[in-house]
Amino acid sequence: MTSRTAARLVRLYPRCWRTRYGEEFAALLEQHPFSFKTFANVLWSAGEAHMRAAISHERNQGIIVGSVWSAWMIAVIAGLILYGMVDDSPLLAAMDQSSIFAASWKVIQTGCVLAVSAILIAGLPLAWSIGLYAVRQRRRGVYLRLASPFISAFALVAWMATVLICTGGHWAASPWAVAFSRPDWPSDSVRWITGSISALVLVLGCIASAASVSQVLRDSRFPDLRIAFSGVNVQVNPLSFATALAPWAAAGIFVMLAGVVVWGCIASHLSAIAFRSLSGPLGLSGWVSWILSTIILGFAAAISAQAAWRSRALAAHR
Repeated sequence: MTSRTAARLVRLYPRCWRTRYGEEFAALLEQHPFSFKTFANVLWSAGEAHMRAAISHERNQGIIVGSVWSAWMIAVIAGLILYGMVDDSPLLAAMDQSSIFAASWKVIQTGCVLAVSAILIAGLPLAWSIGLYAVRQRRRGVYLRLASPFISAFALVAWMATVLICTGGHWAASPWAVAFSRPDWPSDSVRWITGSISALVLVLGCIASAASVSQVLRDSRFPDLRIAFSGVNVQVNPLSFATALAPWAAAGIFVMLAGVVVWGCIASHLSAIAFRSLSGPLGLSGWVSWILSTIILGFAAAISAQAAWRSRALAAHR
């Protein structure tokens, strides 16, 4: 067949396939005469290639969105370490006296708002679409995995409430208060044991939430959603929409990381004594807690950056 006919047949395949095999396949077609059988075989093969590309594309999108969610769960751990250290500590008074110190904390909050807004905007359509998929396919396990963040939060609250009731309302098993002592609090050993369990439940809950939701995003199918607003009907694929927001969430986590680094540097100069006191979780000093929070948040930022880069690369090759 002619080179023009071969080129037209090659165009039936998806772009990613053409980039990899197009020239070689076109040369092979030129060696054979055009016939209905050849056309039918090429048409069937191109259809299969499009199906494989669609499945691969959706799975890659699920991996990207799952990575962003996992990064956010890791960032939550880092943020709680830092917030628990600052809350009700002399560092609050120091931030009130220094505008630069307070501004660095505002940067952390701004990054948090950016990341949370991206996750919520992307997550609500995703949750609705996954719910439709689970109902149609009768996949009850999907509901359980999606509920893992709420189950984890409930387990932590239930544990701390139980300890609070058992101690007569005096001790809530806070990991950030185990190094302190008050007359109405339980003994050191009770505080350390219950506080350590709270920290363990928190970390394991975040890990379970990251793993469960990521698996759902990777293995589920996402029906398109039709949105009607002011007489305008829009059809949206929630997974593609969430993938497009991955750079937004990653930017928020990076802003948080930058704010934490600057905040810690300022704290070590303006409030060195309070910064090095035992105000961190499980008796850690504020300085060690800041280092730990920075490392964990840096890990989250690296995961989210990789997801954002993959989302852009996926869009470019689509």
